[in-house]
Amino acid sequence: LLIICIVIVSCSTTKNISKENNYVEVIGDIKDIENKVIPDKYAMYPDGKKGIYNLIINEIIVPKKALQSNIKGKVLIKYFVGIDGYVENVEVIKSVHPLLDKAAVDVIKKMKKWIPGKKNGKPVRVFYKQPFKF
Repeated sequence: LLIICIVIVSCSTTKNISKENNYVEVIGDIKDIENKVIPDKYAMYPDGKKGIYNLIINEIIVPKKALQSNIKGKVLIKYFVGIDGYVENVEVIKSVHPLLDKAAVDVIKKMKKWIPGKKNGKPVRVFYKQPFKF
């Protein structure tokens, strides 16, 4: 029996901004951003955190070799939502094993286009962290 626990630690709050297309604001992580630009509006993802959870649940592929070897732990991924709304700079910041790291990165790269964050009415990059507990 495989149980995958998914938690969004750094995306702590969502606020329903746009009912059209079910885009919901997802609050990002500002602790580790170099320039500390806090957006007026964070990036919005279809169905917000719920949409991210659903993506992870539906798209995660745990490699058979990782299951057979009983490899487990928490992988932590960081990424940005760019000014064009696409996910960029996806990186592993806490590794468990290359097989699980790749599985987590692959899911983040499958994200749909976001509505970018804004500062003073202009699009800005927004930083996020996503843990994957295998």
